[in-house]
Amino acid sequence: MKPLLKTTLLIVLLTLITSAPTASTQIAHAQSGDRIVFDHLTVENGLSFSEVRVILQDDQGFMWIATTEGLNRYDGYNFTVYKNDITDLKSLSRNHIQAMVQDNQDPNIFWIGTLNGLNKFDRRTEEFTRYLHDPDDPTSIGSNDIMGFAQEPSGLLWIATWDAGINRLDPATGIFTRIPPPPENPDIIMSIRGFVREPNGTLWIGSDNYGLIKLDPQAETYTHFPSHRAYFLGRGDSQREQIIKAAIDPGQP
Repeated sequence: MKPLLKTTLLIVLLTLITSAPTASTQIAHAQSGDRIVFDHLTVENGLSFSEVRVILQDDQGFMWIATTEGLNRYDGYNFTVYKNDITDLKSLSRNHIQAMVQDNQDPNIFWIGTLNGLNKFDRRTEEFTRYLHDPDDPTSIGSNDIMGFAQEPSGLLWIATWDAGINRLDPATGIFTRIPPPPENPDIIMSIRGFVREPNGTLWIGSDNYGLIKLDPQAETYTHFPSHRAYFLGRGDSQREQIIKAAIDPGQP
């Protein structure tokens, strides 16, 4: 049964501050005329922490809010919080979440990237399956520092890591494939901030130190567009134009 949700418009305001990054999550209720009144959702309302990193609405209408202190599910009235429990291996591997996506094959599955590993969350059982880097297993994920996701129509999951480049997961087997960096410049796929997939399969990668990178995953070839920082990527709304949006900080000359 779908949850009974308040009729709301959810707005996430992300404030990036070098010394103390914060995020404010607010609910806007449309009122008569043009007037809009904001109700703040804070830790006093049950939110696990005020620093919000990712938010999405699932197919049942629930809002999922990932923070640096756990995962929150909001039904329009109350929060359910999921956190790491050191005594429970089926809990979240770490509370600091950096990426989240709902699986495109099974809507009951959510992929959650943390500072300590990849998690597969099943909302039916409310259990987490952890995928952690194993230095002795080349088919494990290349790093535990997960920064972003992109999923193929087939369900294959592309994973951006902070310090080990791009990985591909086959969810059916649990096997990871690590995409090798360009031998002439292996460091360009380090410090990844995010990435996005085009319908033709091309991956656009935003790096903190090396700017914008285009990856052809079939040929495993890279094209580098240098700048000092490309920290946010997103697809445009026009399917015809296939616009890729990037926020780039050129830095100091």
